[in-house]
Amino acid sequence: MIGLINFSHTEPLSMSIDRRSYVREHPRDLLNHVLDGTVDCAMVSLVSYIENRESLSMMETANIHSRRGTLSTLLISRGEHIARDMDIAITAHTRTTSYYLDLILSAMHIPHSNHVTNSTEASDLLSDSRYALVIGDEALKVFNGGYRVLMDIGYEFSRIFSMPPVYAVTACRKDHEYPAGDFSILQDGVHASTKFKGEAAERVSKSLHVSRSIVASYYNCISYDFNPMVGNTVNFVQRGILQ
Repeated sequence: MIGLINFSHTEPLSMSIDRRSYVREHPRDLLNHVLDGTVDCAMVSLVSYIENRESLSMMETANIHSRRGTLSTLLISRGEHIARDMDIAITAHTRTTSYYLDLILSAMHIPHSNHVTNSTEASDLLSDSRYALVIGDEALKVFNGGYRVLMDIGYEFSRIFSMPPVYAVTACRKDHEYPAGDFSILQDGVHASTKFKGEAAERVSKSLHVSRSIVASYYNCISYDFNPMVGNTVNFVQRGILQ
């Protein structure tokens, strides 16, 4: 059994795979499932994989990365511009994007502080902070919410570091043999996912009440194939976390 993340960014991929072959859950739950052997392999956040590298092996197959911009990883405010000493509310649903944001602001020499909250929606994150990091479906909703988008984290990461932002990778337990079929199922899904992007955009647009053109642009940014540039980003983040 394969674990796929239950955010909209995996919608075209999940539509290209037999529903009986996978479960879709939150990345935190998928991490626990792959560690305890409930699933054979699963998509987990890149930072979570690195933190559990002694127990997990990365499979060079389906992953979540973007070509420059991402549209679903946004630094926002209610109107304020980027400033020094920003206090940023960060949803607990992200580890990797939060890491990228720290790298970006440090590279830009902007002092800042983060505080993690269980909130996910922009309005809640901004209830007691002037700035917020929103990801996934909630980030897409921001385009209808009248907030100021200060930064697309994926775009800034690729601009500054000249590599694609990688958000999630597929991992399996080192001491647990995954069925060989899982790899081929994922690879076939990666190759077939492109033809489902239009249908996925229509479905997600209706469910999130977001413009179809925004969701279509979003899926044009997202890629699932594992390539050498993805490997370079994984190595870059691993070096940074382990140093």
